[in-house]
Amino acid sequence: MAVVAKFNELILKYSFYVGMIVAEILPNLFAVLGFKYNQTNLGVPILTGSWVIYYVFGYLVKNDLFTYRESRIIYGLGFIVLIVNILNALTKSEYLVLNHVTLFFYTASLYLGIKYLTERFDLSKWANGFKLAASATLGIYILHPLALEFLDLLFFKVDESKWSLYLGVLRNPIHVLIWPFIIYFSLVPIVIGLRKFKPIRYILP
Repeated sequence: MAVVAKFNELILKYSFYVGMIVAEILPNLFAVLGFKYNQTNLGVPILTGSWVIYYVFGYLVKNDLFTYRESRIIYGLGFIVLIVNILNALTKSEYLVLNHVTLFFYTASLYLGIKYLTERFDLSKWANGFKLAASATLGIYILHPLALEFLDLLFFKVDESKWSLYLGVLRNPIHVLIWPFIIYFSLVPIVIGLRKFKPIRYILP
């Protein structure tokens, strides 16, 4: 993928769009229609597995390779996905057509929007604060599953051991939209504080 990025960014964008179709659109469409679909058979040979497209998308956004129109389409799809997931949570996953919409377009539009805002507004006076918070990101990533499970148990009274019930929690707007902010801002001071202890510094970078 690095070689493709260096010599032909158009092919990289093509792989992103193919990846969206293979890993995001077709599985949801076929699930609603009742067809069995093995993503691996098609996704692996053409390097468009569900995780690969996140890396490719990040590269395309970082290097401003999306046109104005493409960016607006991603924003629109992200908003639609957000509304669908809220409706799915409110109806308790009763409707199949709502139940199989993934969060890729929502996360993609959120990332694209954050990059746009950071470039539009002067945030230099907050640079040191951002740098300190960013330094805790890896530690937060290590600890966030524990914090996430704690919040879900506290609020929804369910965890992964009851998987059929927990699937509904994973799509709940509170789990998707609220928990990430609570977890991030609560873990930043914890991680920074814990790193002051030398033994923990090697475990929690």
